[in-house]
Formats: sequence, structure tokens, C-alpha cells
Amino acid sequence: MNAIPLGRAPKWFFCHWMARLSSLLLFCMWIGMLIGDGVPNQNSIGSVSLWGQFVMMLLMFSGYALGWKNALWGGIVSLSAIVMFAALHVAEIKILPAPQLALFAVPSFMYLAAYILYRREHPVGAA
Repeated sequence: MNAIPLGRAPKWFFCHWMARLSSLLLFCMWIGMLIGDGVPNQNSIGSVSLWGQFVMMLLMFSGYALGWKNALWGGIVSLSAIVMFAALHVAEIKILPAPQLALFAVPSFMYLAAYILYRREHPVGAA
């Protein structure tokens, strides 16, 4: 499935690989932030919400990894984790998160677009 020549690649194939590459890029950026800022520990963080946001980020990246094999579930898991992350942020700080959080939704939407485009080309009931 991954050996399609680039000139004849269907749209879903392009979306799936763009989702994979963007999720890998975001993961590397997140690891860089963890190395630079340090992993939160219980002594320095008293907020349950911050730990919840940390868990939501891990769930989001798990969704990205799941999207490598199953675009639909990867998109759903990562997008729901982003929504929960934003909800925790609003609940704790009472303001909306930075608009840059929307960048983390790009791989999720690309996975979902890849799934939709794939299903248009390959209907479930088709012989």
C-alpha cells in the first residue's frame, strides 16, 4: 500500500502521509520543549489541571501514532484529546488557550480527510 509512485498517488495517500509527517514534527517539537522546560513533577506542580493537560498531550500523541495504522481512530482520538486539553485549560485558567493549539489539530484533520477520501475511492460494500 505504501509503494505507490508519487505521480499516480491518490489524494488520500497524500493526506495520510502529510498527517504522518506533521504528527512526527509536532512530536519532535514537544520532546524538545520537554527537554528544555523539564518534565513536570509533583513537587513543582500543584495543579491537577496541569497534570491533566500533560496526560491529554500524551493521549493526543498516542492518537497520532494510532493514525499511522488506522486513520479514522487516530484522528478521532487525537482530536478528542485536543478538545479535552483545551477544556481543561479553560476550566483552570478561565481563558482560551493560545491559537497555536490549532496547529496540533492539523494531523488529526489530515487523518480524518485521508479516511474520508479513501472511503470515497473504496466503498465498504463494493466488490
